[in-house]
Amino acid sequence: MNYQKLIEPDEVSDLPYIFVSYSRRDMQLVQEVLRILRKNRFRFWYDQGMKSGVEWAEELGNKIDGCDQFLVLISPNAIESKFVRKEVRMAVDRDKNMFVVYLEETQLNNALNLLLGDIHAIHRSYYRNDIDFESELFKSASKNTMYQSDDLLSANDTSGKAKTAFLENYDLFHKIGAGGTSQVYAAKHKRTGNIVAVKCGTIDDLSHDFFVRFSFYTEKRALFEMNKISCPNIPSLLDWYEDDSKIFLVESMIFGKTLWKSGTHSEQDTVKIAKEVLRILKYLHKNNILHRDIKPSNLIRDDYGKIHLVDFNIAFWKGDKTNDAMLGTRGYAAPEAYSGNKWLSYSSDLYSLGRTMEYLLIPDFFDKDRRFPVRYFRKEISVELEAFIDKMTAPDPKDRFQTASEALKGLANYKKISFNKKIVLYFKSWQRIKKVKAMDIEIKEKEMENINSIANYSKSIAIRKMTPTVIISNSSDDTNSTSGTK
Repeated sequence: MNYQKLIEPDEVSDLPYIFVSYSRRDMQLVQEVLRILRKNRFRFWYDQGMKSGVEWAEELGNKIDGCDQFLVLISPNAIESKFVRKEVRMAVDRDKNMFVVYLEETQLNNALNLLLGDIHAIHRSYYRNDIDFESELFKSASKNTMYQSDDLLSANDTSGKAKTAFLENYDLFHKIGAGGTSQVYAAKHKRTGNIVAVKCGTIDDLSHDFFVRFSFYTEKRALFEMNKISCPNIPSLLDWYEDDSKIFLVESMIFGKTLWKSGTHSEQDTVKIAKEVLRILKYLHKNNILHRDIKPSNLIRDDYGKIHLVDFNIAFWKGDKTNDAMLGTRGYAAPEAYSGNKWLSYSSDLYSLGRTMEYLLIPDFFDKDRRFPVRYFRKEISVELEAFIDKMTAPDPKDRFQTASEALKGLANYKKISFNKKIVLYFKSWQRIKKVKAMDIEIKEKEMENINSIANYSKSIAIRKMTPTVIISNSSDDTNSTSGTK
């Protein structure tokens, strides 16, 4: 735990806030709860950075008096803390709105059992994933303490028919993501209790109106068609609400984490991920659908290790009327994506997957505007995998694999090559690495030249400022003349 980066308490003044009671020995677990509160825009206060003393005790008393809700974080350390016991007793005496979060399973002593036994409690260990725990925490925290915002959860958001109908069937929880056309929330179906993901799009002007509707209808169509043929490892389309100001698209929740910022992956893991994505693309391409936005943040590894593909809002159907929209993500989209859709093919998705494989292997050196051979940074990566990625990401679509099935077959046998061909691949890889090194040296030399020229210029300016003004006397007497160099 980096204690230099503790979450700071909010500036509460006269605004509603949550008072957080805790043991300082639990700081790491406490910070996880505070992170959730901050992420979901709840205003809270805790005595971070304050030292014990008379003024500290007075400040605590005032803050408990003024809070809208009192949250106590229970653990064995908290049970032993006399300060936590005093704060809880004061909150009970003031009849404060209270709730309890058990950071660890803890047996309350008699005194605290009398004070907290009937108070609503959340047990962290009862939840199998962070989303469920976060949802429960969101439901329990006082909505009066939330910062006002322009999103769906804002009190300023005027309810339309779509939102009203949605809220009749779902309990809305916290925001889990946002993009150019939508905000994504966790929600729970009131009748079944199932946790779902809901995308909400706001329609606010003519140009935005068109693009929001286009992206939502595109995703709805793609999920409907893929669900109909039981395409694996994509979200299920569950519900849809729409009016003149908002659209709600409800999908099954995928419990897991995206591959964006997921660390450096081994060759074996990268190959495994690519195979799973290619199996999904086989279904898409067989039904004439291009995803068009394969990238690490659209790939989720679930709690069981399976890879899921999400975000179909810019999908494209081969055979549909072409347009000139240049959609995709810079660094992952194939070169032809910037030439209009009429040039797109299934190999465009394969290019994006190849770039994604590069990111997984060299995340710290991945450059959206420039391609590097992966072995330039990781010599342990096999030349066979490097050659496979090179084929996936060839600038000319004709030089790539043409279908997901073809790429999947190539990946299954990527190491089954002759000894002579492997020697050729080593030589090509060495040549590319040598070329990149030479290019880097040239760039560094130019940078040094620029730095030196700037330094010399700055030095000359400094000399001019420091040198006294030269005065030439008309007198022939040397003692009355001043000489120097300007």
